Amino acid sequence: MPRVLVVDDEQSNRQMVVTCLREQGHTVEGVSNGEVALSHLETGDWNLLITDMHMPIMDGVELISQCRELHPGLPVIAISGGNFAGDTGRLADAGLMGAIETISKPYDVDDLVAAVDRALGAADAGKS
Repeated sequence: MPRVLVVDDEQSNRQMVVTCLREQGHTVEGVSNGEVALSHLETGDWNLLITDMHMPIMDGVELISQCRELHPGLPVIAISGGNFAGDTGRLADAGLMGAIETISKPYDVDDLVAAVDRALGAADAGKS
């Protein structure tokens, strides 16, 4: 089963993604910020990182940057909404940093599941 780490400071968003992906058969853990995510990335074998871009303590750009240093091959999906100025730019930055998928809020759960399937499929194809 693929292991997915979900990072979002908004508990309701994080829980929705965790629940949705668990229903799809993934092993999922949700954390509230980038610092906690980094400690999980250091101690676990993950198949996918999904991160919100706008978070306190450590934003998604910094998390993706540090993730690239620790786990250069780990696929990343970046999510951001229109609630904050510059979110479109943050998603563009995430793409430039190697996020395999970027998703704008609000999004349809089916679109998220499809993005996860694509990201995990691309990661599997890269291992062959």
